[in-house]
Amino acid sequence: MAVELLVGHIASEARVAALAQVRAEHAALYTGAAPVVTPDPTAEWDESLALAAVASRDAHQVKLVEACRRGFNLIDDPSFIAAAQRVTQQR
Repeated sequence: MAVELLVGHIASEARVAALAQVRAEHAALYTGAAPVVTPDPTAEWDESLALAAVASRDAHQVKLVEACRRGFNLIDDPSFIAAAQRVTQQR
């Protein structure tokens, strides 16, 4: 999600390189990994996830939940909700 925030502010060659790097990193990190939970395909974003992250007073949790909210709003993938639930320990 950090690259998404930057792409509008960098040269197009740098955008291509940044996205290629993200894809390579994701492939290295997640190849062969099985999901911990199967996301509910009908799930809707619940703002209590953001409130739980804020209540944790953990900056990393807040950032991850915010990134998950942005990702869900962009592509409607329930995996983002599952990740936010996991990090806030609501699932």
